[in-house]
Amino acid sequence: MDEIVHVINSANKTFTRKEWGEYCTKTRYDDQIRIRTQIGKYLFNDHDICLNPDVMSLVVKGGCKGYSYSVMLEWCDCGNGVWAYGVNYNTGDGGGGFSPRFTVPDEQRDWLRGYSTEQKCKIAACECALNRLGNSYHKDDKNVKRLMAMVEDYMKSIRRPKVVQLSLFD
Repeated sequence: MDEIVHVINSANKTFTRKEWGEYCTKTRYDDQIRIRTQIGKYLFNDHDICLNPDVMSLVVKGGCKGYSYSVMLEWCDCGNGVWAYGVNYNTGDGGGGFSPRFTVPDEQRDWLRGYSTEQKCKIAACECALNRLGNSYHKDDKNVKRLMAMVEDYMKSIRRPKVVQLSLFD
């Protein structure tokens, strides 16, 4: 029995070492035959990364040497009752991040945990961004502090209840 070395959860496919090698060789020069899975409006590649997530970008202009400071929050619906997020951030001359990837409901790894609603997913993305910015080398930079305040404001707006307009004549 061959050992499974690669799994594409979004497409429900598994590959042995030989099959994965053949797939990579075959698709190396022809991107059109790579496995892509569409779930709702979201498209996932052969590494389960969402290629077209919903995005909220927060930017503070005017850093040193003309750098911008930014946070990009990304999220997508995995179509199985789970929402996933990604966070990318730039603190002038540093940064990091990751993209949202397809997640299964019973995933045990923290970095791949999904969320049951879009709201919970967005809040988790904000908390992750705040954690990464707060632990960065640039955490005392005034632009990073402004960026963190923007993320906190966005998180507060997510938590607010939706306004419902009532009408007397319906």
